[in-house]
Amino acid sequence: MFKSQQRNRVIEKRILGSPDTLIIQMGTNDWRATRNSDFVVTEVYALVATAKRGLPNRRLVQSGVLRRRDTARRLIGELNDRYNRVAIGFELTFVDPNTSIEDGDFSRNGLHLNGTGNRRLGKNVWYI
Repeated sequence: MFKSQQRNRVIEKRILGSPDTLIIQMGTNDWRATRNSDFVVTEVYALVATAKRGLPNRRLVQSGVLRRRDTARRLIGELNDRYNRVAIGFELTFVDPNTSIEDGDFSRNGLHLNGTGNRRLGKNVWYI
């Protein structure tokens, strides 16, 4: 099962409770599994539609893909452009996390944020 499908189930079953803000953050895992940007963007579109329907009075934010050492920045930029268009279509706020982080915010593997990077992106926000 793709992570986007798991996220859909979390929203549909209201496992989250009632957060004031829901940040929909997609990484590159689904893309790496399929190597198909159209599939991943379609999954994000479906996830956002589920969130809009299931959490109608909550602030929804679409987060872009965080860069990582093993994925071309061009691909990350293209995915973020497409995610931004999804956010515009649903009238969500789009946030590109790459504008808030620095190279030193990543762990040694270059794939995940370290403690400083996580703090820089924010606290007390639900990420799915």
